[in-house]
Order: sequence, then structure tokens, then C-alpha cells
Amino acid sequence: MSLSATYNPNGNVFYRIWDHTVLGLHKDIGSRINAPRNIVEKGGDAVLWTVGLIPRAVKAIGKSFQDPRVLTIALTALALFAASLIFYPTATIAATKVVGTAVINLVKHIPFWAVKLSAYIATCTTIVGAGLRAGGRFNNAALMKEFYGLPATYPHNPSRLYPQEIINEIQSAS
Repeated sequence: MSLSATYNPNGNVFYRIWDHTVLGLHKDIGSRINAPRNIVEKGGDAVLWTVGLIPRAVKAIGKSFQDPRVLTIALTALALFAASLIFYPTATIAATKVVGTAVINLVKHIPFWAVKLSAYIATCTTIVGAGLRAGGRFNNAALMKEFYGLPATYPHNPSRLYPQEIINEIQSAS
């Protein structure tokens, strides 16, 4: 098993915290043949997948502008607007104001508390999902042994060890 996250017990406290953060929160941590995901980690991945739908949708919209067909339609609409503005500026500005006012009125109908509540729910869901994923990984004994570089025959879950204990275990296994 080759993890993309590695742990160095000789590093300073900030590097050790960063190593644990990478192991606990990154989506892809490398090959996991000997340490399959447990139910808690799968639950965290599912929660984070649902929260990640909105950023993926925004990214898909952004990528769609790389499609020549979409770009052609957008530039055609922009050229038509520019031509209307050049030849009929008063009517075009008036129509733009009407459309802008309609959009602003639609946005005003969205209550602020609903936006705030949605952001709160999305934030809490992300925190719960990340916590479940990290907790599931830290309670996976085989994964933690690989992360710390301990032999597979080590009898305990090493997630509760201190750095000096890990150094002692690695040296005794050598």
C-alpha cells in the first residue's frame, strides 16, 4: 500500500499536524489495498459528496465556456446586444433597465434568513462529513499502521501513540 500522506515523527509539531490533516481530510490518499474504508469513512465521503455538488456544478458551468458551441452562442448574443446598443441606444438601455429591475426584484424576494440558513447547513454538513471521514480513517488500524510506518504485526491501533512512542516502535521493529 502506498499512501500519498506520510508521517515523520521527527518533524516539528506543525509538520506532524499537517501530515495528520492530509491523511484525515484529503479525498484521495493513495492505494488502500490492505486497509479498505470502514462504514464511518464511507458515511463521511457520502456527506462530503452531497455538499460538493454545488461547487462541481459551478465548475461544470465554467468548463462549458470552453466548448466552442457555447462560446459561439455567448459571443453572438454579446454582438447582438452591442449592435442594438449602437443603432438603438435609448431602447436598448430602457430594455436593459427593465430586465435588470426584474432580476433585482426577484433577488429581493429571497429572504436573507434563508440564504443564511442554507450557508449554515452547508457549513455544518461539511464539518460533519470531514469529521466522519477523518474519524473513520484514524480508527482504521491497518491504515494507521501504514501511515506511521509500523509493521502489520503491531498489535494495537497506533492512532493513540505519541511521536516518541512511534519512533521507539519503528526502531524496535527494525
